[in-house]
Amino acid sequence: MKLHLIRMSLRREELVVFARNHDLLAPRDDDFGYVLHAWLRAMFGDAAPQPFYFDMRKAVLYGYSEAPGDILAEHAAAFADPMAHRVLEGETLAGKPMPERWTVGRRLELHVRACPVTRKDDEEKDVFLRALDRWEGQGAVEEEKPRRADVYCSWFRRQIDPKVLRLESLSLMGMRSRGALLRRARGSRPSGLRVVERPEAHFRAVATVRKEEGLTEILARGVGRHRAFGFGMIRLLPAK
Repeated sequence: MKLHLIRMSLRREELVVFARNHDLLAPRDDDFGYVLHAWLRAMFGDAAPQPFYFDMRKAVLYGYSEAPGDILAEHAAAFADPMAHRVLEGETLAGKPMPERWTVGRRLELHVRACPVTRKDDEEKDVFLRALDRWEGQGAVEEEKPRRADVYCSWFRRQIDPKVLRLESLSLMGMRSRGALLRRARGSRPSGLRVVERPEAHFRAVATVRKEEGLTEILARGVGRHRAFGFGMIRLLPAK
């Protein structure tokens, strides 16, 4: 698999205009996750970068795509809705191919904004709340009560293939229990939206590459659920 890292700057005001015209805004959409998902699809169709990460402060979006940057730009120029195309800041769409092979022993720093939930019997739930359910079912011994940070870190470790990456260290840099996503409500009008609560956790890890191949697939997939809404992108830095 060939994977490309894509970067682009967005015009905030035009993004809001796009969202309003498509009835995508709601008071609780605090991270613009659904808006950005809809905008990326309007711009790039099935080749839209996913997973992606949006830097709210700088209005810069990063994402992984199998399509190179010039192909994405050509698709947008030919087929994107004009209102969607105005959101892109000038000629800022750029891309680069990611390595297909990595040096065994290479140390990497991973930064991930993730949504630590699991799905069971058609119910999606915060992994910490599931851990509390198990704790209560086992007698609710106070000394054994799970800690949210520990549960989240254990969940993160399970998302990374240990045959490809060995995690040397893992830190939870921040978390909140209110991460709102916009979803279309079943049975509603086409533009009907509802707010769905989601936990949000920010991880920093240092890992060592154990296989030349395999990291590309991990990057392309991302971590956890809701990767189409701004969660789960692994951002890489060289480890110090």
